[in-house]
Amino acid sequence: MGAGIVTLAGRLLSLGLADLKGNVGIGFDDGAWIASAFNAAIMFIGPFTVYLGALLGTRRTLLVSAAMFIVVSALLPLVHTYSLLIFLLVIAGLTSGTFYPLTLTFALRNIPLRYLAFTVALYRHLRRRAVNFAPSLYGFYGSIFRGNGCSGPRQSSRP
Repeated sequence: MGAGIVTLAGRLLSLGLADLKGNVGIGFDDGAWIASAFNAAIMFIGPFTVYLGALLGTRRTLLVSAAMFIVVSALLPLVHTYSLLIFLLVIAGLTSGTFYPLTLTFALRNIPLRYLAFTVALYRHLRRRAVNFAPSLYGFYGSIFRGNGCSGPRQSSRP
């Protein structure tokens, strides 16, 4: 599930880039750094993840990273400044970048050998479905928050 969550977060970030740029009030050039900060942090932490997993343990590394990712993800919608947004996206990328290598490692070490093929298939399936699920999720939340959900009381069409 960890790899699927990272894929979903990255896809939602790219889909909602226009909304983020409008919310923070930045232009096209600065907006290009939003997704880049997240993706660069994921790629940067990848080689160190294996070392952290061996040093601290796979489970502990995943749990700490997941907790930090949840906290940062909860704070991201509240940000209205560009520099803080970039900082939190880098932290989110660093914490979620541990999910790709360690999720499969953790599963393969703890699942019985007879379920190995099923585990790898489930891992791939969850990552693939997260890419296809993101546009639907973005549209669902967009209709709630941009429609009548948070914009105030519904206006009646009757006189």
